[in-house]
Amino acid sequence: MIIDAYPLSALQAGMLYHSELDGVTFHDHTTLTLRGTFDEAALVRALEELSARHEVLRTSFDLTGFSEPVQLVHDRAEIPLTVSDGEPEYGPFDWSRAPLLRVHVRPEAGRFALTVYFHHAILDGWSVARLVSELLARYATPGLPVEPPGARFRDLVAAEKAALARPEAAEFWREAIAEAPEGRLPRMPGYPTGGPRKVEVLATALPGDLAKALTEEATAARVPLRSVLLAAHVRVMALLTGDPDVLTGMLTHSRPESEAGDEVLGLFLNTVPLRVRADAPGLVQQVFQAEVAALPYRHFPLFEIQRASGRARLLDTHVDFRDFHVRGAAATPIEGQDFFEQTDFAFSAAFVRTPGQGLTLTISYDTTQFPAGQIAAIRDHYVRALSGDVGISPEDAALLALWNSTAHDHPGGTLHELVFEQAERTPDATALVFEGDRLTYRELAERARAVAAGLDVRLDQPVGVSMERGLDLPVVLLGVLAAGGAYLPLDPADPEERRRGMLADAGAEIVLTAAGAGGGHTPPRVHEDNLAYVIFTSGSTGRPKGVGVSHRAIVNRLRWMQDTFQLTPQDRVLHKTPTTFDVSVWELFWPLITGATMVIARPDGHRDTAYLRDLIKTENITTTHFVPSMLQAFLEEEDIQPPQRIICSGEALPPGIDLPGLHNLYGPTEAAVDVSWHPCEPGETVVPIGKPVDNTTLHVLDGQLQEVPIGTPGELHIGGIQLARGYLGKPALTAERFVPAPGGRRLYKTGDLARWLPTGELEYLGRTDQQVKIRGMRVEPGEIEAVLRAQPGVRDAAVTAYEHSLVGYVVGEVPDLHDLLPDHLIPRRWVRLDALPLTRSGKLDRAALPLPEAAGGRPYVPPRDEVEARLATLYEEVLKVPAAGILDDFFELGGHSLSALRLAARIRQELGRNLPVGTVLTAPTISALARVLRQPEDLAPPSHVVPLNPDGDRTPIFFVHALGGQVFRYHPLARRLGPDQPVYAIAARGLVPGEEPHATPDEMADAYVADLLEVRPSGPYVLGGFCIGGNIALEVARRLRERGEQVPLVVLLYANAEEPVAGASLEDDTVLLFHALAGGPEETLGLDPAELAAQPPEERLLAVMGAASAADRLAPDTAEVEQARRYLAVFRANAHAVGGYRHEPYDGDVALFAPTPEDGGWPSVAKGRLAHYAIPEERVPILYEPLVAGAATEIRRWMDHGIPDQ
Repeated sequence: MIIDAYPLSALQAGMLYHSELDGVTFHDHTTLTLRGTFDEAALVRALEELSARHEVLRTSFDLTGFSEPVQLVHDRAEIPLTVSDGEPEYGPFDWSRAPLLRVHVRPEAGRFALTVYFHHAILDGWSVARLVSELLARYATPGLPVEPPGARFRDLVAAEKAALARPEAAEFWREAIAEAPEGRLPRMPGYPTGGPRKVEVLATALPGDLAKALTEEATAARVPLRSVLLAAHVRVMALLTGDPDVLTGMLTHSRPESEAGDEVLGLFLNTVPLRVRADAPGLVQQVFQAEVAALPYRHFPLFEIQRASGRARLLDTHVDFRDFHVRGAAATPIEGQDFFEQTDFAFSAAFVRTPGQGLTLTISYDTTQFPAGQIAAIRDHYVRALSGDVGISPEDAALLALWNSTAHDHPGGTLHELVFEQAERTPDATALVFEGDRLTYRELAERARAVAAGLDVRLDQPVGVSMERGLDLPVVLLGVLAAGGAYLPLDPADPEERRRGMLADAGAEIVLTAAGAGGGHTPPRVHEDNLAYVIFTSGSTGRPKGVGVSHRAIVNRLRWMQDTFQLTPQDRVLHKTPTTFDVSVWELFWPLITGATMVIARPDGHRDTAYLRDLIKTENITTTHFVPSMLQAFLEEEDIQPPQRIICSGEALPPGIDLPGLHNLYGPTEAAVDVSWHPCEPGETVVPIGKPVDNTTLHVLDGQLQEVPIGTPGELHIGGIQLARGYLGKPALTAERFVPAPGGRRLYKTGDLARWLPTGELEYLGRTDQQVKIRGMRVEPGEIEAVLRAQPGVRDAAVTAYEHSLVGYVVGEVPDLHDLLPDHLIPRRWVRLDALPLTRSGKLDRAALPLPEAAGGRPYVPPRDEVEARLATLYEEVLKVPAAGILDDFFELGGHSLSALRLAARIRQELGRNLPVGTVLTAPTISALARVLRQPEDLAPPSHVVPLNPDGDRTPIFFVHALGGQVFRYHPLARRLGPDQPVYAIAARGLVPGEEPHATPDEMADAYVADLLEVRPSGPYVLGGFCIGGNIALEVARRLRERGEQVPLVVLLYANAEEPVAGASLEDDTVLLFHALAGGPEETLGLDPAELAAQPPEERLLAVMGAASAADRLAPDTAEVEQARRYLAVFRANAHAVGGYRHEPYDGDVALFAPTPEDGGWPSVAKGRLAHYAIPEERVPILYEPLVAGAATEIRRWMDHGIPDQ
């Protein structure tokens, strides 16, 4: 008989949700080995007394039978006991049957093993200790009283409900997590591995003298031992994340503060954020104060705190202090105890104090997230932190020293001397090739010396060189060097004001625009420490900064390159990088100091992949450089012949480009181009930036310039011969970025985030500041922002990068920057705002800047053939954008379903191809669409399952089409769900010629199950849909569950169970026509419905299409009529198929997006947990910005943590 019922706590609900998905999650056990002879009758009696005394041992759960999940207390429940010499049964529990606990005994000679197996939702660690202690006492002593404790678990549920009703509690936690760091422990390459979660435990007993010292430290500080241990955890988290601002989960205990509270069993736990700065003075006191401050608000549920954060997951790590133990009985002393407990954290550290055994550090970790070796290293960090040592381990220090042992005695020299020496060795060999013209080494040296004789410059004096690529360019650069100057490359296309500023900052008095005719000056003797060149990079103050690099630095770089790659006179090196970027330095001089031939690309040829393909092939190029994004575009060319050696740098090189001879290099202009190298291997999941080059050291440091552990992110610093002299005319900036290091050395602060991998190579992780790389060019958004704010009509501005292209945000008018900034610094997309978003501290909140409404999202790559050129024109005309590159995504440029129809119509008109409109969704870039168009029409049958994002290892989501049958509307939601979330959409039958629409919902559901299983043969699956897509998704989910598959969630986006389709559309075909082509049954576009109804169907269709076209609702092209007929047929068939459908009850979890929970009558259908997310009355906006962002966040939260109890 049920004697009480009350709701679940938030933590219980989350645990049960995860257990529903994975049957054994949160199933825990403890095993004690007891000395003595086993008495089964005594144990049965003791278990009966325990059950009678404690409610939670008589509690079951009903997750679907009431308006919200409840726990039911029964008047009696027998605790199952098995006695055998085998293993306990570790299978899942039936929630509807109490108790959620069973006991197993394995008798042995003179002892027996007692295992208590239970679900974590009914017992916390303290309760387990109390339960086992009481069980042993009752086993040993009959007749102990069985009166229940004076406190109940339902008191905690009430306290949690009260906390939710306190506004000050919500505000406390909002303040605590405001602008909080990610707090995520670094994962090693190859992790997460995917697959089911598996938890392992690493337990380490701490030395007795260390435990004693920690206790004495707590006593001296007048804080609990827990605070000292938590402070050590904070230090380790700061060390491992590289961020002193630490955010971690802290387990809090919420038992009633009374003697009865110690006796009652239940799940008296909550996890709350602990936010502390590890670099704050008096860290132990800071931790203690944070604990005290959180006490009044410890009942506030974590899922509500996470919801307020707006993150898919707020906490990655978790810490606990356990100070409870099992008391044995004299007749059955405890010989040993094993305790296994799960959390849903990937990493959890617990400090366990046990009488007689001291302190134990227990680390529970998900083996799909962390390898055992990494966890062992983290354990060692804890031991050192507890001992007061917060630095890296001696083992890491030794490895870092070994990896930086790069000393190599290279011959010296200056750039021009090395080239002239090569000219002496091979005077008649071809040095330069350009557009059919050639120069031998002798001719090159003679012309360069003539240029030098015509220059009267001082040593180290910068000389401007403003020339296009051609035979004369290397001649002039060599001449400047031979004259004792440092060449300063200038782009002739840059705005004049910018060029003048660079010349003034560098102190350059001469600008060369062509090779001179010679003169009588005798050049001075140039030393290795004299400047070789000055290259300007983007500057955050609004002005670029000139970097001066010596001959010694760049010659070391070239000597290393030659030793590594062994260029020969038979090699042909392509020079295509503009001289204003530092990669050009090795393209120009490496071949010329080794006797190879330099082939010079025509001006602007570096942007044209088709030209480069032909040039590489016809000139037999063996070595070239590509920025990774340009390499990807190049590889899309047909009939390419990759060189035997491809050097990549300038951007992060993504995995998956499996080419022989591919090398990934890294380096800033401030360190002679490149400082690290990695030879790429096929199948790499992470492409490192490699190991340091000769005479160069690389250091990953924290904010105090201390080395961080291997695997931990930090700022990359560079030391060694290749460092630049500094920034010309900017001593303060030079001192800020080139910092002193021990031993009289200098280090350059790159501003790049990196970490050491166990292989001794570095992995690039991004920037510490806002600097970005655009097409391989370094860009400081601050430079552009400063120029923007100086323009009339601009009140405020921000610039950020969106997938490798610049986006400008302005409060005011968008200015014309073409006369103020070079092309690569001008944003490609603009967003006008009423005000810039700010953080709580008043700073610009870059994370809150909206996605650009028409963001190209990729570097501009021009068309390479006639098909791409014609498609680019169509993209530009349909989407009204100034320039569409072949890698630009149709939808990121602002495309939507109607514009896709227009594009399909224009392709039929202009190119004569009748593409299904869904092809634009599966091949949204010009490059991808061109590949489709180059194929015969019968090679690419359309798939009804459209991969909106096939990547990621999360449970996939399948959205079902709405009335029109198309799936374009899900594109913004798929993007907002994140790159790690696989999303597919199922399109209707009938949109493609030769197909007939389905006639009933059952036909649809059966077909869509088959479609879905072809893509993902096994679950779990999340289903969803907008409008009737939600109705069909529910029926697909029902069939999948009947097959035994897991469907943890069905998402209903403004679906209606009572009236799936507006009745007017079903009763009147004219109204349905408006519904289909004009956006709604009530939208008549100024036409008279009665007059339309009297017209023949074809005339009626044309009239509505014309009116919709005039209102910019539909393409006006006559070629669109056939597609419109098919679309209308699908719309009509779907409306009549689903319009009168009524659902049977469904007992799975459902998430409803609707104005109110009662909208659409879903409470009468959804008999499982039903979550509601309020949206406006107007339906479609939930699929678009800004509302779609909130919808995506909620869907991810429900997928990760289950639907909360209402």
